[in-house]
Amino acid sequence: MLLISWSVYGPLATLIDRRRFRERPRGILLTFDDGPDPRYTPPLLDLLDEFDVRAIFFVLGYKVRRHPEIARDIIAGGHQVALHGARHLNGWWATPKQVRQNIRLGRRQLQKVGIDPGLYRPPYGRTNLAEDKTHQKMYWTKLFHDWDIRSPKRLLKQLKAGSRPGEIFLLHDGTEGRAKPDMPLVMIGVLRQWLTWARENNLILSDGRRWPDETT
Repeated sequence: MLLISWSVYGPLATLIDRRRFRERPRGILLTFDDGPDPRYTPPLLDLLDEFDVRAIFFVLGYKVRRHPEIARDIIAGGHQVALHGARHLNGWWATPKQVRQNIRLGRRQLQKVGIDPGLYRPPYGRTNLAEDKTHQKMYWTKLFHDWDIRSPKRLLKQLKAGSRPGEIFLLHDGTEGRAKPDMPLVMIGVLRQWLTWARENNLILSDGRRWPDETT
């Protein structure tokens, strides 16, 4: 019984679930967690619009409740809004019931403003095999720790080094958990440099609106 519980609810469940995640974009797909935030999301949307890039925003329900207009702006900008939970619940310390409740409440909060998310990204990437199956889970392939940017130059170098077809970038347009204040603004500045470099080098960026249809 202990082994079964560990397999379903423990770290093994996360490893199993992530191994199932095999979908990859044809190009590089940008995804952003922890918004919407009135300080960071609007300038990020302006930047993406300038470069004609479409991304996926994994939003928190309580922030959508506070700033529904920004969530609608994300959609109006041609991006996809997906679920990150009602709040940034640390699934490593939460019970399966708490995780399910966080997903369901988050979905209701988005539905109240006219958004019905089809994708879900677990906070911290922590999942269990018994949680709500309403949404398709989506993880990432490249994590840049942009919640604590020690050197913008180093972050730009990491973005360039990770720029290969099939990669899913995870960045943040909100501050939750370990994030330091104003880090998203630093990230946006670095992202502008990377997008300029990507355009100069003819990199293909996948369309976040079409996920998961546009997969390899």
